[in-house]
Amino acid sequence: MANYREFYEQTKKRKRQRSLRTFLLVLCSFLAGVAVACLLMAVGFGPFGAPDPTPAPTPEEVVASSEAEPTAAPTAEPTPEPTPEPVQAQPARADDGSWNTSVPVAQTISAEIHLADHRLLALPANGRVDPSYFDSVTFLGDSLTQGFQIYDGLNARDRSYFCAYKGMGVKQVVDNATMKNMAGESQIPMEALLASQPDKVYIQLGVNTLNSTTDESFIAYYDKMLERLTTELPEGVEIYVQALPPIREERRLSNQMSLTNERFRLVNDQLAVLAAKWDVYFLNIQEALMDESGQLRSEYLGTYDCVHLSPEGYRAWEEYLMTHTVYNPRNLYEAGTSYYIEG
Repeated sequence: MANYREFYEQTKKRKRQRSLRTFLLVLCSFLAGVAVACLLMAVGFGPFGAPDPTPAPTPEEVVASSEAEPTAAPTAEPTPEPTPEPVQAQPARADDGSWNTSVPVAQTISAEIHLADHRLLALPANGRVDPSYFDSVTFLGDSLTQGFQIYDGLNARDRSYFCAYKGMGVKQVVDNATMKNMAGESQIPMEALLASQPDKVYIQLGVNTLNSTTDESFIAYYDKMLERLTTELPEGVEIYVQALPPIREERRLSNQMSLTNERFRLVNDQLAVLAAKWDVYFLNIQEALMDESGQLRSEYLGTYDCVHLSPEGYRAWEEYLMTHTVYNPRNLYEAGTSYYIEG
């Protein structure tokens, strides 16, 4: 009987012989297939056994084809794309109480806002800031803004810096006109504003301008003013465009008859669009000052004319500013309101 090693060697030998036979069988089959394919192609059949429909060219045809000039393949005429229709501005809207509803509109390739209800673009209410918020605020405005400097009990009075000048309009800011502040000092508004180094700028201008010029001219100058502010102020300064306030129309002076709440409403729509264009914030202070009929609340009206406010009106205005700010981790917020962090 063979021992284990002899049995192991015989088994390996038989495996090698079977592998060799299998390899030779596969090789013979492959060579036979190649030979058959070559034979079929030689007698005019295609590579898969079907007759080749294309006859072999004659020597004369080969010479003729080599001497012929190449012909460019015909190309289709490009189809011109239709020219898009120009975007039309929306017509003036009627205030029918449906300003906060929406309907589907056709999508365009332009993302620019051309006209919108200012209430839809206004900054919403947030947490109430601590009065120290006004320490880094500069107000840019006319005599309406000067009211913050006059009345007691306002946080902004002793904390903020004011570039506020009686009778000033937007044009004076753009043109670097020299104005006098409440202290009688002569200043160039833009230079004084930049020198104050604010973190936040609040703008309230327009009543004086609209009393003596067209809406189109006012918006054009306001656009230039925002261009200057966003370019010349350091990056990171928050700019707030405040809506024109409501007026009490029955209290208009003889030189204020061109001022109406309807006109202010349409101008505020355009101011909100400008704010979106320059990536600044729009504040709808009318929410804090208007009654149900769209007029300035009678208790907020001062004693002079249709637009200047009483102390109560300025307190309501300031409260609105304190509750409508952009969140900033550097701001302090009062306890019990959004964003308050206990120290």
